[in-house]
Amino acid sequence: MSSLSVASVSKSFSGQPVLKGVSLSIQSGDLFFILGPSGCGKSTLLRIIAGLERPDGGTVLLDGVDLAPIPPQRRGIGMVFQQYALWPHMTVGENLRFGLKAQGLSRQVQEARIAETLELVRMGAFRGRFPHELSGGQQQRVALARSLALQPRVLLMDEPLSNLDARLRDEIRAEIRTLHAALGITIVYVTHDQEDALALATRMALLNEGRVVQEGKPTELYRRPNSAFSAVFLGDANVLPVSVQQDGRLRLRSASEPLLPEASVCGAVVEEALCVRPEHVRLSAANEGTSGVPAQVLSVTFRGAYQDVELCLAGGPTVRARQLAPASATLSPGDSVAVCWDPKDATLV
Repeated sequence: MSSLSVASVSKSFSGQPVLKGVSLSIQSGDLFFILGPSGCGKSTLLRIIAGLERPDGGTVLLDGVDLAPIPPQRRGIGMVFQQYALWPHMTVGENLRFGLKAQGLSRQVQEARIAETLELVRMGAFRGRFPHELSGGQQQRVALARSLALQPRVLLMDEPLSNLDARLRDEIRAEIRTLHAALGITIVYVTHDQEDALALATRMALLNEGRVVQEGKPTELYRRPNSAFSAVFLGDANVLPVSVQQDGRLRLRSASEPLLPEASVCGAVVEEALCVRPEHVRLSAANEGTSGVPAQVLSVTFRGAYQDVELCLAGGPTVRARQLAPASATLSPGDSVAVCWDPKDATLV
């Protein structure tokens, strides 16, 4: 297992900055996710770590050693590409052997590595097949096996599940989790898919416009986003414009009614935004006499095990609530309800 340190890495293409001083600390044995929207620089960062691109500034250290003078093939870093990049004229076994031969390993060692790694990804029975004879999920397993056979110190994965359907994604996700637990290898995984990140990551970094917006464990980023961007990108979120009053109460900027009178924020009036996840929004009938912000139901969308409810608060903004779907419909557009949530489930951003 190896640690990876990225310090103040910058990169521009045709004068346009893509990475702007990115710094990351990836610990030995991490399944570390770099998450962000298209064009944020995450794949460029991965290619710099692999040695396929050179940074304009900054350093990348592997176990404390600067990788700048080391060519890609000598870095001890494996990479699984989005498009698999399997040799079409080679069988599964030959695809794995190609890299092992380049390492100068004996035929005996090559055979042992091929057999062991294919069994690890449950592809031993497909050794003699060509890539076009395999499904997308099988090709992805072969691409993963090809990298693992080289016994890399760090494994890089660039959007490896983006070409798979939902069911296959779940299956390969589970296999990546199992392999990581079994091998303990340091993995750096780039994606724009929040589900992959939340399901697999031990730690993660969220990138936007070439900068690290937030870094930490998935639970930390999801439960305590540090910005409206983090809140909205990593899962569904209600981001409400509020003012922090001198008495610590939070009020909608467009209404006089306090949302969270229990809030323990004091000082001058400050304009902020409040993040509340839909699953934390609680609804009750307006005539039950419970505390909450008056709201009107705009729509109810049935999604099987749960339902999404869109509401308009008395102060003007809309919020979404996610509830377990009842056996029979209990809410309809036009219904009046009271909206509330536990203060510990809301975050000022």
